[in-house]
Amino acid sequence: SEVSVGDFVTELGIADDIFVTNKTWTTGEYLSDNSHSEAQFLRSRERLWRSRMDVQQVHSLENHDQVLHLLRQWKEEGLIRYIGATQWSAEYYDTMERLVAGGTLDFVQIAYTIHTRAAEKRLLQACADNGV
Repeated sequence: SEVSVGDFVTELGIADDIFVTNKTWTTGEYLSDNSHSEAQFLRSRERLWRSRMDVQQVHSLENHDQVLHLLRQWKEEGLIRYIGATQWSAEYYDTMERLVAGGTLDFVQIAYTIHTRAAEKRLLQACADNGV
């Protein structure tokens, strides 16, 4: 789908007008291996015909410290505008809240429905307090 989106928005001349969000996994061949994240990011940029992503998200918070370090580096280099995290499991919401409060995350994507409301306890307020 990245190839289709990249071709479509380039042909229409709207590539600079859209907001693109992408995800990266937190593990490679071993816990401190970022090669999978680096390869995926490069491949996505090529497929989408973009030099920069608007949001690059850590997909799951397992081993997040390693990948967030890489995302901060990419942000400093101008390769991404915002750092995000996705997490469906409420067991990681304390970690996510800490990252939001510490200024690490600009975006979060969580499981929040009428039946899944754990984020209401503290995470949503932390996001509101920190402009996330």
